[in-house]
Amino acid sequence: MSEDQGFVVWGLVTAAALIVTFLLAWRTRRFLARAARVSGRISHVSVETKHWKGHGSDHPAETTMYYTPHVEFPLDDGSLLSFPGSPHAESSLYKQGDVVGVVYDRAQPGTTAQIDGPNVWLSVVLSGLATLVLFLITFAGKACS
Repeated sequence: MSEDQGFVVWGLVTAAALIVTFLLAWRTRRFLARAARVSGRISHVSVETKHWKGHGSDHPAETTMYYTPHVEFPLDDGSLLSFPGSPHAESSLYKQGDVVGVVYDRAQPGTTAQIDGPNVWLSVVLSGLATLVLFLITFAGKACS
């Protein structure tokens, strides 16, 4: 493959990643525009311990604690629904009894509920970062050739 062909391939991959990022951003904005917003309460925080095997002196064995908040919130009919939030390593961001904002799609509350905040945009941010890396690789490769 010639350098120009490689640039075109990397350019197409970067363009596809940019389209995916824009679609994720559009979907997230659409979800938030329609989402119901309520206050929820942290019912409890579960703790999971994961042990990672060591691989020599450069990578010693490690133990990591993951803290997962469990949120209860009321639906329009007054019933309570519960869902696990995103786990956080090393320390809990929430305590039992904390009040948090919850966003969810009224048509599918059990599968769409999440704690309102930056985590709602996580897929967009990660896709944007991956697109930026692809962009830098593409044009660094062209500049170095």
